Amino acid sequence: SPSYPGVRTVYRKEIVEAMVKVGDAVISQKVGLPGFTTWSCKGKDGNTKTFQWFTEDDAKARNIKFNAAGSEVVSALVRAPIGLSEEQLREQLEGAGVNVEMYDKSALYGTKSLKDFSAELIRGEAALVRDAKGDLQRVVDVVMLIIVHPATGDILVQTEYEKKDGSKALLNRLPGAKCRPDENQFLSARRILRRQLDMDENDANILHPARLIEEERPTDAYPGLKTVYRKRLIRAALVLEPTPTIAPEAPTN
Repeated sequence: SPSYPGVRTVYRKEIVEAMVKVGDAVISQKVGLPGFTTWSCKGKDGNTKTFQWFTEDDAKARNIKFNAAGSEVVSALVRAPIGLSEEQLREQLEGAGVNVEMYDKSALYGTKSLKDFSAELIRGEAALVRDAKGDLQRVVDVVMLIIVHPATGDILVQTEYEKKDGSKALLNRLPGAKCRPDENQFLSARRILRRQLDMDENDANILHPARLIEEERPTDAYPGLKTVYRKRLIRAALVLEPTPTIAPEAPTN
Protein backbone atom coordinates (compact mmCIF):
# COMPACT_ATOMS: atom_id res chain seq x y z
CA SER A 1 0.00 0.00 0.00
CA PRO A 2 1.41 3.45 -0.91
CA SER A 3 0.24 4.70 2.48
CA TYR A 4 2.72 2.35 4.21
CA PRO A 5 5.99 2.57 2.22
CA GLY A 6 8.49 -0.19 2.85
CA VAL A 7 5.91 -2.42 4.53
CA ARG A 8 4.02 -5.24 2.85
CA THR A 9 0.31 -5.31 3.71
CA VAL A 10 -1.45 -8.67 4.06
CA TYR A 11 -5.25 -8.81 4.13
CA ARG A 12 -6.71 -11.77 6.00
CA LYS A 13 -10.20 -12.24 4.64
CA GLU A 14 -12.68 -14.60 6.19
CA ILE A 15 -15.61 -15.38 3.90
CA VAL A 16 -18.83 -16.17 5.78
CA GLU A 17 -21.90 -17.51 3.97
CA ALA A 18 -25.31 -16.29 5.15
CA MET A 19 -28.91 -16.78 4.11
CA VAL A 20 -31.50 -13.99 4.11
CA LYS A 21 -34.81 -14.83 5.77
CA VAL A 22 -37.58 -13.00 3.96
CA GLY A 23 -40.22 -12.19 6.55
CA ASP A 24 -40.95 -8.58 7.36
CA ALA A 25 -42.02 -6.81 4.14
CA VAL A 26 -40.66 -3.42 5.24
CA ILE A 27 -37.22 -4.80 6.10
CA SER A 28 -37.14 -6.82 2.89
CA GLN A 29 -37.82 -3.71 0.80
CA LYS A 30 -34.92 -1.93 2.47
CA VAL A 31 -32.55 -4.52 1.01
CA GLY A 32 -34.15 -4.66 -2.44
CA LEU A 33 -36.37 -7.69 -1.88
CA PRO A 34 -38.39 -9.43 -3.15
CA GLY A 35 -37.76 -7.73 -6.51
CA PHE A 36 -33.92 -7.91 -6.26
CA THR A 37 -33.65 -4.19 -6.98
CA THR A 38 -30.64 -1.97 -6.41
CA TRP A 39 -30.59 -0.34 -2.97
CA SER A 40 -28.39 2.06 -1.00
CA CYS A 41 -27.61 2.97 2.59
CA LYS A 42 -25.89 6.02 4.04
CA GLY A 43 -23.33 5.57 6.79
CA LYS A 44 -22.56 7.77 9.78
CA ASP A 45 -19.58 9.17 7.87
CA GLY A 46 -21.95 10.59 5.25
CA ASN A 47 -20.86 8.17 2.53
CA THR A 48 -23.46 6.20 0.61
CA LYS A 49 -22.97 2.56 -0.37
CA THR A 50 -24.96 1.04 -3.21
CA PHE A 51 -25.75 -2.68 -3.42
CA GLN A 52 -27.19 -4.90 -6.12
CA TRP A 53 -28.28 -8.54 -6.14
CA PHE A 54 -26.49 -10.84 -8.62
CA THR A 55 -26.72 -14.50 -9.43
CA GLU A 56 -23.58 -16.41 -8.50
CA ASP A 57 -22.58 -16.69 -12.17
CA ASP A 58 -23.02 -12.93 -12.70
CA ALA A 59 -20.97 -12.18 -9.59
CA LYS A 60 -18.16 -14.49 -10.74
CA ALA A 61 -18.22 -12.80 -14.14
CA ARG A 62 -17.41 -9.56 -12.30
CA ASN A 63 -14.44 -11.27 -10.60
CA ILE A 64 -16.15 -11.35 -7.19
CA LYS A 65 -14.46 -14.08 -5.17
CA PHE A 66 -16.49 -16.51 -3.08
CA ASN A 67 -13.73 -18.94 -2.14
CA ALA A 68 -10.02 -18.93 -1.50
CA ALA A 69 -7.92 -20.66 -4.13
CA GLY A 70 -4.44 -22.14 -4.19
CA SER A 71 -2.05 -20.59 -1.69
CA GLU A 72 -4.83 -18.33 -0.40
CA VAL A 73 -6.54 -21.20 1.40
CA VAL A 74 -3.91 -21.43 4.11
CA SER A 75 -1.90 -18.41 5.13
CA ALA A 76 1.82 -18.74 4.52
CA LEU A 77 2.57 -16.14 7.15
CA VAL A 78 4.78 -17.19 10.04
CA ARG A 79 3.14 -16.64 13.42
CA ALA A 80 4.72 -14.14 15.75
CA PRO A 81 7.24 -15.87 18.00
CA ILE A 82 5.89 -16.83 21.40
CA GLY A 83 7.19 -19.02 24.19
CA LEU A 84 10.66 -19.44 25.62
CA SER A 85 13.83 -21.18 24.53
CA GLU A 86 15.25 -23.87 26.82
CA GLU A 87 17.73 -21.43 28.35
CA GLN A 88 15.12 -18.73 28.84
CA LEU A 89 12.79 -21.27 30.40
CA ARG A 90 15.52 -22.48 32.75
CA GLU A 91 16.15 -18.91 33.89
CA GLN A 92 12.45 -18.32 34.48
CA LEU A 93 12.01 -21.50 36.50
CA GLU A 94 15.15 -21.00 38.58
CA GLY A 95 14.16 -17.40 39.23
CA ALA A 96 10.82 -18.66 40.56
CA GLY A 97 12.53 -21.14 42.90
CA VAL A 98 11.52 -24.24 40.89
CA ASN A 99 13.76 -27.31 41.15
CA VAL A 100 14.95 -27.53 37.54
CA GLU A 101 16.79 -30.80 38.23
CA MET A 102 13.48 -32.67 38.00
CA TYR A 103 13.06 -31.37 34.45
CA ASP A 104 16.67 -32.21 33.58
CA LYS A 105 16.09 -35.80 34.77
CA SER A 106 12.63 -36.19 33.29
CA ALA A 107 13.06 -39.90 32.57
CA LEU A 108 13.82 -40.54 36.25
CA TYR A 109 11.05 -38.42 37.72
CA GLY A 110 8.42 -38.90 35.01
CA THR A 111 8.21 -35.17 34.29
CA LYS A 112 8.36 -33.07 31.16
CA SER A 113 11.85 -32.30 29.95
CA LEU A 114 12.91 -28.69 29.49
CA LYS A 115 13.05 -29.37 25.75
CA ASP A 116 9.46 -30.61 25.62
CA PHE A 117 8.26 -27.86 27.95
CA SER A 118 9.92 -25.20 25.79
CA ALA A 119 8.45 -26.72 22.61
CA GLU A 120 4.99 -26.65 24.17
CA LEU A 121 5.35 -22.94 24.97
CA ILE A 122 6.66 -22.12 21.50
CA ARG A 123 3.74 -23.95 19.87
CA GLY A 124 1.43 -21.80 21.95
CA GLU A 125 -0.20 -24.76 23.69
CA ALA A 126 0.53 -23.20 27.08
CA ALA A 127 1.97 -20.02 28.55
CA LEU A 128 3.96 -19.08 31.65
CA VAL A 129 2.43 -16.14 33.52
CA ARG A 130 2.53 -14.75 37.03
CA ASP A 131 -0.57 -14.66 39.19
CA ALA A 132 -1.67 -11.80 41.47
CA LYS A 133 0.82 -12.93 44.11
CA GLY A 134 3.68 -12.97 41.61
CA ASP A 135 3.94 -16.77 41.54
CA LEU A 136 4.80 -18.41 38.22
CA GLN A 137 2.06 -20.61 36.81
CA ARG A 138 1.40 -22.60 33.66
CA VAL A 139 -1.77 -21.51 31.87
CA VAL A 140 -3.54 -23.61 29.25
CA ASP A 141 -6.33 -21.98 27.22
CA VAL A 142 -8.90 -24.48 25.97
CA VAL A 143 -11.91 -23.88 23.74
CA MET A 144 -14.80 -26.32 24.15
CA LEU A 145 -17.83 -26.44 21.88
CA ILE A 146 -21.36 -27.03 23.13
CA ILE A 147 -23.01 -28.11 19.87
CA VAL A 148 -26.78 -28.31 20.21
CA HIS A 149 -29.28 -29.99 17.91
CA PRO A 150 -31.94 -27.27 17.52
CA ALA A 151 -34.84 -29.70 17.13
CA THR A 152 -34.10 -32.06 20.04
CA GLY A 153 -31.76 -30.09 22.29
CA ASP A 154 -29.26 -32.97 22.27
CA ILE A 155 -25.60 -32.01 22.86
CA LEU A 156 -22.69 -33.52 20.92
CA VAL A 157 -20.22 -35.40 23.16
CA GLN A 158 -16.94 -37.09 22.25
CA THR A 159 -17.34 -40.48 23.89
CA GLU A 160 -14.01 -42.17 23.13
CA TYR A 161 -10.67 -41.89 21.36
CA GLU A 162 -9.05 -44.70 19.37
CA LYS A 163 -5.28 -44.75 18.89
CA LYS A 164 -3.36 -46.13 15.92
CA ASP A 165 -2.69 -49.39 17.76
CA GLY A 166 -6.44 -49.96 18.17
CA SER A 167 -6.56 -49.20 21.88
CA LYS A 168 -9.42 -46.98 23.02
CA ALA A 169 -9.76 -44.41 25.77
CA LEU A 170 -13.09 -43.43 27.32
CA LEU A 171 -13.50 -39.64 27.23
CA ASN A 172 -17.12 -38.42 27.56
CA ARG A 173 -16.25 -34.77 27.05
CA LEU A 174 -17.17 -31.86 24.83
CA PRO A 175 -15.24 -31.43 21.56
CA GLY A 176 -12.37 -29.07 22.27
CA ALA A 177 -8.83 -27.98 21.52
CA LYS A 178 -6.09 -25.80 22.94
CA CYS A 179 -6.17 -22.15 21.93
CA ARG A 180 -2.96 -20.29 21.14
CA PRO A 181 -2.36 -17.00 22.97
CA ASP A 182 -2.43 -15.17 19.61
CA GLU A 183 -5.54 -16.97 18.33
CA ASN A 184 -9.11 -15.71 18.62
CA GLN A 185 -11.33 -18.10 20.55
CA PHE A 186 -13.98 -18.14 17.83
CA LEU A 187 -11.36 -19.01 15.21
CA SER A 188 -10.40 -21.92 17.47
CA ALA A 189 -14.05 -22.98 17.50
CA ARG A 190 -14.13 -22.98 13.71
CA ARG A 191 -10.90 -25.00 13.65
CA ILE A 192 -12.53 -27.63 15.88
CA LEU A 193 -15.44 -27.90 13.45
CA ARG A 194 -13.12 -28.34 10.47
CA ARG A 195 -10.37 -30.55 11.81
CA GLN A 196 -11.89 -32.58 14.62
CA LEU A 197 -15.48 -32.96 13.46
CA ASP A 198 -14.85 -32.81 9.70
CA MET A 199 -17.72 -30.34 9.37
CA ASP A 200 -18.16 -27.32 7.17
CA GLU A 201 -17.99 -24.14 9.23
CA ASN A 202 -21.40 -23.15 7.86
CA ASP A 203 -22.99 -26.32 9.27
CA ALA A 204 -23.15 -24.72 12.72
CA ASN A 205 -23.99 -21.24 13.95
CA ILE A 206 -21.50 -20.14 16.59
CA LEU A 207 -23.28 -18.16 19.27
CA HIS A 208 -21.93 -15.28 21.34
CA PRO A 209 -20.74 -14.70 24.01
CA ALA A 210 -18.38 -17.37 25.34
CA ARG A 211 -18.39 -18.45 28.99
CA LEU A 212 -15.07 -18.62 30.83
CA ILE A 213 -14.31 -21.21 33.51
CA GLU A 214 -10.95 -21.47 35.31
CA GLU A 215 -9.77 -24.67 36.94
CA GLU A 216 -6.54 -25.07 38.86
CA ARG A 217 -5.12 -28.57 38.83
CA PRO A 218 -1.71 -29.82 39.95
CA THR A 219 0.15 -32.06 37.52
CA ASP A 220 3.16 -34.25 38.23
CA ALA A 221 4.52 -33.53 34.76
CA TYR A 222 5.29 -29.92 35.74
CA PRO A 223 6.74 -30.04 39.28
CA GLY A 224 6.91 -26.78 41.19
CA LEU A 225 4.21 -25.14 39.04
CA LYS A 226 0.47 -24.96 39.36
CA THR A 227 -1.47 -25.34 36.12
CA VAL A 228 -4.55 -23.24 35.41
CA TYR A 229 -6.94 -24.40 32.69
CA ARG A 230 -8.96 -21.56 31.19
CA LYS A 231 -11.91 -23.22 29.51
CA ARG A 232 -13.89 -21.10 27.09
CA LEU A 233 -17.29 -22.68 26.52
CA ILE A 234 -18.81 -21.65 23.19
CA ARG A 235 -22.31 -22.67 22.16
CA ALA A 236 -23.12 -23.58 18.57
CA ALA A 237 -26.36 -24.67 16.94
CA LEU A 238 -26.48 -27.12 14.06
CA VAL A 239 -27.90 -25.74 10.83
CA LEU A 240 -30.49 -28.22 9.63
CA GLU A 241 -31.36 -28.64 6.00
CA PRO A 242 -35.08 -28.16 5.39
CA THR A 243 -36.93 -31.46 5.04
CA PRO A 244 -38.24 -31.80 1.48
CA THR A 245 -41.98 -32.08 1.26
CA ILE A 246 -43.49 -34.71 -1.00
CA ALA A 247 -46.77 -33.87 -2.60
CA PRO A 248 -49.41 -36.53 -2.05
CA GLU A 249 -50.24 -38.63 -5.05
CA ALA A 250 -53.43 -37.78 -6.81
CA PRO A 251 -56.13 -40.39 -6.25
CA THR A 252 -56.70 -42.67 -9.17
CA ASN A 253 -60.20 -43.44 -10.36
